[in-house]
Amino acid sequence: MNRVDDSKPSSVHYILGIHPSGRMFATDQQQIYWSDNRGKSWKKVEQNFYPSGFFGFSFDSEGRIFTAGSLYESTDLGMSWKSIDRGVEHLRNRFISVTDSDVLFAGGYIIDTLRSAACVYRSADHGVTWNPTTLGGGTVTSITAQPRAIVFVSIWGNGLWRSSDNGLSWEKIYYGPRQGDLRFGTIFSDASGVLYSGVSYTEGGDPYVPRSTFVESTNGGRTWTTKIEGVKYGWVQTLTQDPKGYLYILDMEGNIYRGKIGLKPQ
Repeated sequence: MNRVDDSKPSSVHYILGIHPSGRMFATDQQQIYWSDNRGKSWKKVEQNFYPSGFFGFSFDSEGRIFTAGSLYESTDLGMSWKSIDRGVEHLRNRFISVTDSDVLFAGGYIIDTLRSAACVYRSADHGVTWNPTTLGGGTVTSITAQPRAIVFVSIWGNGLWRSSDNGLSWEKIYYGPRQGDLRFGTIFSDASGVLYSGVSYTEGGDPYVPRSTFVESTNGGRTWTTKIEGVKYGWVQTLTQDPKGYLYILDMEGNIYRGKIGLKPQ
């Protein structure tokens, strides 16, 4: 993995997304920036957004772009955006993904009496209406979709969940947390169905001082192996893939890395 030449605005270090056209998007959680040269330089979208910030980008089959955090939609390659927040106002810390059949998912957490509950909202009409599903305690940290109506949701402290029917039902496929268990942050599926994730774990150490690593799964998330030894990315904020098959990793410090680590070009 190689670090990308970093000439972007210094504050752009949280979220990265790559449109099928190759255009890259990034955010400092308050504004959206775009790049047509693989992140070597960035331009700011000249629009005022709600102050709740951004936590992800996703793209449907028609080229629409969706953001999570504040839920917005763009139909012109990110030059302008409209809010699709109606119906999910109580969902916090939102993440987003779109299936190949254009079903849209937004996940985060809601406050249920005295505790928080992980919640996934589903929309089959591009965010006009939403239907919620609660998946126990914790908070959703990432959502990723695969072909044939398969969706994965990672929940901090509550394992990994899978739906094989476009979010109509869910099963928990990876359990935790116990000492040594993985706590999933960002999760991503490549074109061949391999899952990648930036995770923390506490095996052999202080449970209050977790370690971070980068792992992959080739069996639908049921088991995981370390993918990169001896390379430190810090806490992984974003995993995404460009149309040529390169995997991009964006870490907590705003560094962007690009490489092919077993991924096949699309």
